[in-house]
Amino acid sequence: MPLREIATALAEGMYPEVPELGEKTPKPKKEGPKPHISRDLWEKWDDPLDAITRQDIERLSIEECYQVLEFFQQRKGPIGAVIESIRGQISLAQNMFRAIEGMRKGGKSMDQKLLHVMKHEKAFLDDLQNAGLRIKYQSDLSVEEIDERPNLILMTHQGGGGENYAHQAITGIPGRLVVKDSLMKIPYIREGLHRRGAIPVNRSALKDQRRPQEIAKIAKEIAEELGRGGNVYMFIEGTRSRNGAIAATDGRLKWAEEILAEIEKQADHVNFQKLMLVVNTMTAMPDAPEEKGFKTRFRAKGATLSACLMRADHFTDLDSDDPYDQTTLFGTARAALKEMLIDAILVYQKEQ
Repeated sequence: MPLREIATALAEGMYPEVPELGEKTPKPKKEGPKPHISRDLWEKWDDPLDAITRQDIERLSIEECYQVLEFFQQRKGPIGAVIESIRGQISLAQNMFRAIEGMRKGGKSMDQKLLHVMKHEKAFLDDLQNAGLRIKYQSDLSVEEIDERPNLILMTHQGGGGENYAHQAITGIPGRLVVKDSLMKIPYIREGLHRRGAIPVNRSALKDQRRPQEIAKIAKEIAEELGRGGNVYMFIEGTRSRNGAIAATDGRLKWAEEILAEIEKQADHVNFQKLMLVVNTMTAMPDAPEEKGFKTRFRAKGATLSACLMRADHFTDLDSDDPYDQTTLFGTARAALKEMLIDAILVYQKEQ
């Protein structure tokens, strides 16, 4: 076959239906997936998405705000999302490896191990920032107020992104972490969690008659660490939220009530304080379930990781009929998260 015919055949295979000069370019037969915005959500706005105002966004639920953020994120396209994810996961793996290998070297106290892990958590966040992630952190506590007593840090859990491995770096507070026991079964990860003093939760035991004993065991380990003068991070809802909602089920409220009551009971001799850490991630989207995490867990360019650390000792009630009741723990958390989401949406809108 002559060279010209070979070149023509290759061109036609790579670029089918190329129009002649003056003809309109044909529409592609297949279109990629479009960012999802529900019909009900569109109907709430009088303006196009690029023109919505703060007042428009304030009318939305937290779950709907995450849908809007997902819409803006997906405008980058799947290739950009995959590249971001690969870069983020490589950085996480490298820094996790360095943290574990550093803890393997003998002679380190628990406090030294936690500070060592924090250093590599910060390196991970630095990599995400260099890739375009914005990090906005605020707190109404001074360093002296944080350091004066051991802290039980109650965290919300919106999504499963890399920021869940970097809470120490976000706050600057070293502390042990309460984790699901399935993580303690992963080779090498198990060693790292064990060396940094992770406190495992047997989720299976929480579902049967062993629940009271399991909660008492967890609370005892937390109380002992607080009594030692250490800090403890705990996901107050017990598990992550897939759509951004906070304490959206009776089960999550029940876990929070029972574990906090047991900690107070077992640590009644310890002068500790409760803090609440609310984190906005870019991974808690409706229609972005776990199996799609490869493309959604480590977003960076254009995304905002927001976090707010606040006092939580004064809350006597966890929740009320008003989802944004700021006299309750979860109502205050929702109000803080909603404000962070509004700010993140407005930043995206400004850059479109």
